[in-house]
Amino acid sequence: MERPKIIAIAACSIDGFIARADDELISWSSKEDKRLFAEETRKARVVIMGSRTFQTLPRPLDSRLNIILTSHTQDCTDIPGQLEFINLLPEQVAHELGRRNFQTAFVCGGARTYTEFLKMQLLDELWLTVEPVIFGKGIAIFNETVYGVANRLIDTRQLNRDTVHLRYQVLYGQH
Repeated sequence: MERPKIIAIAACSIDGFIARADDELISWSSKEDKRLFAEETRKARVVIMGSRTFQTLPRPLDSRLNIILTSHTQDCTDIPGQLEFINLLPEQVAHELGRRNFQTAFVCGGARTYTEFLKMQLLDELWLTVEPVIFGKGIAIFNETVYGVANRLIDTRQLNRDTVHLRYQVLYGQH
């Protein structure tokens, strides 16, 4: 049994922030980014996020399984096939999704979740949509310094006049 390809997907400001505050909705990204996110994550049929990211959403993302990482599973109610609250390490999540025959899974926030998957060398690709805004301060995609992780650009796409989408292959141990 093979684990799925795991892709981190995020929108960020020109100065590299994914949000201005912990509880912020991703309402500032372009409609083209939202469309790309919806299309790609629906194809994969599964998204992984931390509980704080999930709390910013009005409801679970439809047409895909929402895996929510939390240490407080007893306070949460699963919806079979749509919403699962789990207290597992990233490698356990990857193993479980492989066991269920998922080919691709998207990690969609927040910074702590992105960082944990990267530290465990589980992110295969990093997809960033760079939006034409400057926050000045905020939440970076990775919440602590991660050294020695090189990336190779595999695709670029202009989503609209001012927004670009970048896809990188994560190259562990090459810097």
